[in-house]
Amino acid sequence: MRGVLSPDSQGAAGGAALHSTLRELCKEAGKARMTESTPSRSYTWLFWTLAVLGLAADQATKYGVNAWLDRGDHQITVAGVQHPGFELVPRMFSLVRQQGLNQGALFGLGNDPEHGSKANLFFAGVSAIAVVAIVLWSIRSTVSGSWVLSAALGLILAGALGNLYDRLVFGGVRDFIWVYYESAQEGLLKFNFPVFNVADSCLCVGAAILLLHTFFTPAGPACTVKAPPPSPVKLGGASEQKP
Repeated sequence: MRGVLSPDSQGAAGGAALHSTLRELCKEAGKARMTESTPSRSYTWLFWTLAVLGLAADQATKYGVNAWLDRGDHQITVAGVQHPGFELVPRMFSLVRQQGLNQGALFGLGNDPEHGSKANLFFAGVSAIAVVAIVLWSIRSTVSGSWVLSAALGLILAGALGNLYDRLVFGGVRDFIWVYYESAQEGLLKFNFPVFNVADSCLCVGAAILLLHTFFTPAGPACTVKAPPPSPVKLGGASEQKP
């Protein structure tokens, strides 16, 4: 039996062609929208300004505080233990002279005296890779055109460079900022935050800005085209019989 396609089947073919055309138009519209939404203004200057200022502030405070504490007989007593340092806020905030260097990660994580040199070398390598990745990331148009991303990456770069300098020059990171809470009645530490520095602060603030921007920035509307429902193909015409 031989059949002939009905007009309904021709309509289905036309619908498929229309769907393909709409998809192409959607792609072109998406490209045009991306081109229009790409900002022409660059905030590369903000990225490098924060990176340089953060690095300068980190190194200036490290050299300055340690030199100042070394010159005088500055001692503080916290929870019955004496430390070389200067108390800025009684029982809460002090600048201290660490006896050793932090050869571990941020806030002294992984600071093991037995494997200090190896840990310091490992984290120095991680910091160097992070510095290269951040610089390459910052030159992307989607990043350089956003002042939020430029500021966040600039702060992260400042922190990474500050601690990387310490690891390469001193064999470890110099920490001096101590935040804690000592009970006046009991004379015990109720809160004891790890000693840190300005570079650590830059890293944390930059990472926090980056996370907030990632989670709270709405995504652009998606352009979707639904395929038309298939039309039934009907067979028409009279059947032919072979002689």
